[in-house]
Amino acid sequence: MTANAESTVTAGATVREAVAMNAEPPRLKLPTFKGKRLKLGRRPGSPDPEDVGLSRRWVGSQSRPWAVDLFAGAGGLSLGLRDAGINVIAAAEEDPVAAETHAANLGGLTWVGDLRDSSSFVCFLRERGIDQVDIVAGGPPCQPFSNAGLAKIRSLPRRQNDERTGLWRAFFGVIDELAPRVVLLENVPAFASMQEGAILAAFVGELEERGFNTQARVVEAWKYGVPQHRKRLFVVATREGESFRWPRPSRKVPTLRDAIGDLPVVGPGHREEVITRERRPSSPLARRLRKNLAETEIGTVTDHITREVRSDDAEIFALMRPGQTYADVPPAMRRYRADIFDDKYTRLSWDALSRSITAHIAKDGYWYIHPEQDRTLSVREAARIQTFPDWFRFAGHPSNRLRQIGNAVPPMLAAVPDIRQSCLIIFGRHARGAT
Repeated sequence: MTANAESTVTAGATVREAVAMNAEPPRLKLPTFKGKRLKLGRRPGSPDPEDVGLSRRWVGSQSRPWAVDLFAGAGGLSLGLRDAGINVIAAAEEDPVAAETHAANLGGLTWVGDLRDSSSFVCFLRERGIDQVDIVAGGPPCQPFSNAGLAKIRSLPRRQNDERTGLWRAFFGVIDELAPRVVLLENVPAFASMQEGAILAAFVGELEERGFNTQARVVEAWKYGVPQHRKRLFVVATREGESFRWPRPSRKVPTLRDAIGDLPVVGPGHREEVITRERRPSSPLARRLRKNLAETEIGTVTDHITREVRSDDAEIFALMRPGQTYADVPPAMRRYRADIFDDKYTRLSWDALSRSITAHIAKDGYWYIHPEQDRTLSVREAARIQTFPDWFRFAGHPSNRLRQIGNAVPPMLAAVPDIRQSCLIIFGRHARGAT
């Protein structure tokens, strides 16, 4: 740590001491969140994907409807589909740590690789007895389509582009080979405006050329039980022309307290992977997220680990009330310009929605300061706000776990499109036609 060159403030001086000496606050390095690397094994009952013979036998035992999840990440979309009654038989993901998380929690056949050449994934599936599926689902990396991503892309020379914006084409390499009856695309709302709507129009056009009836809708997460400000775009298509019955949104607003109010009190820098759970679930949401724990896990909480907090940040956090942002921090205590970084710090409120959990939480937690405890959110708290259940574990170092959580589709939101009902209608028609 170093002091400002023009100041006599020592590296150990607090913000208040710096202010009293009419000097700039000391410039300290942000605390890292390296921590322990959590290694997870495959879900019991799932075959080793490298054992082709065993995988083929396992595939032959699996009930329909089948789905494959592209760009699966940690498995938020897969978990939502599974909760809706869909058997996610295989998933594709480029990040090996996220793929480890997916395989450990959801099982199935997990393929690790680059989907820009979808033929490798299709070959992997066919070798293991998967020639046709009922659903192809997934979401290309959403950063290029977020507001921040769009600004970055627009700043590049015209000849350059983020090649991830073309990953959506991988859908069609898989669709053409596996002939699904239903397709589900999930992404940020800005996907619809990328290149003035050309990418979404092209995607829908490709689906319609293949005989799909397509619908698109922007969904507000809180209306379906997810306790945060978050909007997602869903594109759903069925080859049979059936309309999806979008569930009716709820008027009840879920709160941060509903999601994390029952978790134990921990301080900054808490690194115990498993701790005793002292409180009963305080809401229907908390009870839902506590379901299906192993008997040995019922009295415990995992991943409730937190970042260290700098001494000057601790002073600021202590002054902030729920709902306040960086603009409310006393000017003398700021390290950044409040007119530019007005929400650099955000103290969440118990009885309101959380700010949207994004991958940025892996870099720092200033957008996610706990309502009462002077620290940023724990890994488990972020997972709860994303509606991951407590039995769901995340592989990797703490920052990697937070990145996976921030990149994920909230599982409760993933179950919004009534895919299972549409599949049953389709399957029922085919069964009646066969008799």
